[in-house]
Amino acid sequence: MLLAVNMCFSQDSIQAKKIYSLQDLEKEINLKKDWKAKVGNNLSWKDADLNDENWQPQSAVFFNMKDPAYKGEMWFRQKIEVDSSLVNVPISLLAFSKADVSVHLNGLYLGSFGKVDEKTEELKNQPVTFIFSKPGEHVFAVHYKDVLHNQKLSVFQPKGFKFSLVSVDKYDEKADLNNYLWLAITAIGFIFITLGVIHLM
Repeated sequence: MLLAVNMCFSQDSIQAKKIYSLQDLEKEINLKKDWKAKVGNNLSWKDADLNDENWQPQSAVFFNMKDPAYKGEMWFRQKIEVDSSLVNVPISLLAFSKADVSVHLNGLYLGSFGKVDEKTEELKNQPVTFIFSKPGEHVFAVHYKDVLHNQKLSVFQPKGFKFSLVSVDKYDEKADLNNYLWLAITAIGFIFITLGVIHLM
């Protein structure tokens, strides 16, 4: 009886992996969670068949990286699953970052976003369009390089990137919204800075 109860509990505790559909795309597929990350840089980390079981869970947006080995450069990976309704459908990749971000899908380069070097003031956040050629599992790999890492920026300033998939016809609308959200996160950080300064006075 105890064995049967434990088996039922274990099965109920297992969460089915999300399978994305065209209906999800029309709303926006926001991939801010469920990333794995590894500090450093190795181009092979983009490969679809890479074993990333030992990589650490990491949110795409973060304020402080606790790993002492972090020098402003790391890779993120996430596996997603899509159904047949998303096959051969044009999809816009919506990415926003203040760092240099390069995105790969199943080992193939899709595009770069953000601040590509210290001298560039304007952020590169132009839309990239792609398709899923088949249903099933696909792997996104993101090379993240913070070109301003050595500058003394506030710990309350958000780092990382926002990453989502949207339908082509809704790109402009979603891009404006995500930009406002990023500015809101930055504003919250400055509020904490101000409160900290006031507290020290």
